[in-house]
Amino acid sequence: MSASIRYRLFLVTAALLYMGPLIAGLAGLGWQMIPVFTLIFLLWLLVMRPAMWPRQAAEWLTPRMIGKVLLWIALQAAVVAFCFGIGRGIGGTMGALADVPTWVPPLMSFMAIPLSRIFWNPAHASPDVVEFLDHATLDLAVQAEADASRLQAQALADGARADCLIWVNRIATLPEGAGDTTILRLLEAAKPQTDAMALLDSLAEPAASHRGNAMLRRAFILLATDTDVAGQLLGRGQLARAFDLAGEDAGRLQLFAERSMAALRQRHMAMMDTPPIQRMRDVAKRHPAAGPALLALTDQMDLLNNA
Repeated sequence: MSASIRYRLFLVTAALLYMGPLIAGLAGLGWQMIPVFTLIFLLWLLVMRPAMWPRQAAEWLTPRMIGKVLLWIALQAAVVAFCFGIGRGIGGTMGALADVPTWVPPLMSFMAIPLSRIFWNPAHASPDVVEFLDHATLDLAVQAEADASRLQAQALADGARADCLIWVNRIATLPEGAGDTTILRLLEAAKPQTDAMALLDSLAEPAASHRGNAMLRRAFILLATDTDVAGQLLGRGQLARAFDLAGEDAGRLQLFAERSMAALRQRHMAMMDTPPIQRMRDVAKRHPAAGPALLALTDQMDLLNNA
């Protein structure tokens, strides 16, 4: 077997070491598993890095060696806790924990020791190879943590989107006669349970479709022009998106103009998120019913620009 193949197989088996605590966290096992995995990680170091440990029993009792051992214990415990915590975070965010027997994750990590030893014998490795594999193992640990963080971020995003879709569906199924007061009541109830940006994105996608639900378009306008949301999402262009979703409907255009005026009075910096003034004036000419409100909004924007 060539050295490059052994090296790749070694990295695969070493990855099992980090997958153990990650799976344990995902399975919802208790934090009492941390010492178990820390011990396995230390055993891996003893077997795969024999050169870093004393060969005589007396050397283990020196203050320098005791301090070194305590440092390695702390470092390994920190790595284990990080992987375990990421697993718990992913499992909790997804709303369902993996059904895994308690003994499986520790066995996964433990099996990394004999399997890694099969593909790499540290006693026969030259110093430069040892250094190279040390760096490779460190890179593997960093990559494992990065992958776990990415999985957690994706799980959080998926969870946030799922929460938003619940409210989007409630708004979409409102009867046609439901007024803005009803929509606002649902949006206020959704605020503590959702992220404003995620909720706007969830509203925008179906609202912007060819047969977009009129309720969702109005809901997007109502939320994007909310004073608090406009201040929270400065620089995201949400007022311009709301104007686009208003389309050529005079009622939605008037709603956008009136609420945007109220938002700009308290959040002057939200000017950066509004559509171009001339564009709104052009639309105002095509819609006499919404024209006065749109022109009043553009006049207010001119005042803010010249202030």
